[in-house]
Amino acid sequence: LSRVKTIKGFINQVYNWGIEEGLIADAKNSPVHGMELPKEAKKMKPILTTDEIKQLMYEAFKRDHTWKHIWDVAILTGMRSGELFALKWSDVDLENNLIRITKSFSQRLGTIKTTKNTDWRNGHISADLKDVFVELKNIRGNEKTS
Repeated sequence: LSRVKTIKGFINQVYNWGIEEGLIADAKNSPVHGMELPKEAKKMKPILTTDEIKQLMYEAFKRDHTWKHIWDVAILTGMRSGELFALKWSDVDLENNLIRITKSFSQRLGTIKTTKNTDWRNGHISADLKDVFVELKNIRGNEKTS
């Protein structure tokens, strides 16, 4: 469907240019003018079920996987991977149970930038997430990044 829409757009552009330049006589519109195409159904991206998340985290901690805490924070906050990468301890307020999500890492640019929608937001730190942050703080000490 997206290819058909693209081709329709090209035909419209060519005909409209030809009409404006006087190269196509006796035509007021392109042959596809007013042609309605159905809207594309949004594809839902697959996500993990609660049971799959529990299994993932069980296995991650059982195997002492390097990324276990990252996955834990991702699951408990819903943060994007670039936001997780850009997260610093200064963004985590354990006293007030708030996490400030203000920036993101862009792999394409190779640098820290604003979040995807450019809006800063605060997230609540649940008791489970607080436990993860406290454990990470004990492991990492005073590193600047979390």
